[in-house]
Amino acid sequence: MEEVHSADKAVEIALNAIRKAGWAFPSATTAKLEGEIWFVTVETLWGALTAAINAFALKCKGIIVREHKELKTFMRELSLERRDSQLSTAFKDAERLHANFYHKFLAMGDVVAEAPKVEAIIRKLLM
Repeated sequence: MEEVHSADKAVEIALNAIRKAGWAFPSATTAKLEGEIWFVTVETLWGALTAAINAFALKCKGIIVREHKELKTFMRELSLERRDSQLSTAFKDAERLHANFYHKFLAMGDVVAEAPKVEAIIRKLLM
């Protein structure tokens, strides 16, 4: 992922990743299970989420979150701070989708059910 040092740049990266995922996801929902496009599309959501987390972290906390473990910790702490369990739950959903890119263990129905939750959290972080 591109190195980011400003919240505005992080927001721009996140929004571009959402646009890419949004463009491809409708095709993915109708793709054959053995097709590869939906794996790539869902991985784009992971990229959008990490960019959104960084945009939020830079803008609201003045920090850059670099590692996967730090992303997870940041979202867990933000979830507690905001008393919004959807933040940590959606991050866990996103982790499953991210892992699925490498291991291909989810059925299409699982992907279609979880991806919109991740998109919603991305938008929440960017608003």
